[in-house]
Amino acid sequence: MNKEENNTNNMITAFAVLIAIGAVFFAGVMYARGGNVAVAPPTDGGVVPPPGPPPVTPDLDVLMVQSNDAVRGSGDILLIEYSDYECSFCKRFHPTAQALVDSGEVAWVYRHLPLPFHVTAKDGAAVGECVKEHKGNEAFWTYTDKVFAASALDLETYKSLARDGGLSDAQIDTCLAAGSDAQKAVEQHMNDAQKMGVNGTPGSFLVNTKTKAVESIPGALPLEQVRSMLESVQ
Repeated sequence: MNKEENNTNNMITAFAVLIAIGAVFFAGVMYARGGNVAVAPPTDGGVVPPPGPPPVTPDLDVLMVQSNDAVRGSGDILLIEYSDYECSFCKRFHPTAQALVDSGEVAWVYRHLPLPFHVTAKDGAAVGECVKEHKGNEAFWTYTDKVFAASALDLETYKSLARDGGLSDAQIDTCLAAGSDAQKAVEQHMNDAQKMGVNGTPGSFLVNTKTKAVESIPGALPLEQVRSMLESVQ
């Protein structure tokens, strides 16, 4: 093989490698765009695992409504959501869950799973629990709605929203202290999520409290897809 032929073959090989790399990159981008679970820290797009149920058998005791749960709506079908205030996929899922409540299809139970790369999400969750502790269930949901409507989040934003709900700075600071009831409530949610095999957000379950049927929702699925999943637990 002469030098010119060798150079041509090298160029063809290099070009083929570039095409292969480009195809893998494009597939990854398209997969991430269609994904719906935040589990690791890029710019909050999250690394998207393959959709599917958590890798453990759901614990029905954990999935039943607890005495300190924040609940919106009523009915035999529960939507248990483990969520992170700073997760873009959770923000996307929030109106979907609200639509299911508004139509009377589910009772929505919100639990916290602040991801470690969202540096103020755990404090925001503790402030939310503080609002619930001092002002009740409805105040918690008002706070949560405002959190997801905010364009940017930091600790001062969380505190400001709590003040809007009637909390004092002293109450907020007490709830943010290590070992407070608010912090313990968030940590309990995190521990329960781990038991359920939930390691990304939103991690949700549909639960029929009468038949005990359970269906997991892998991320921020659109409304009609969640509605189709409801049929399996009704």
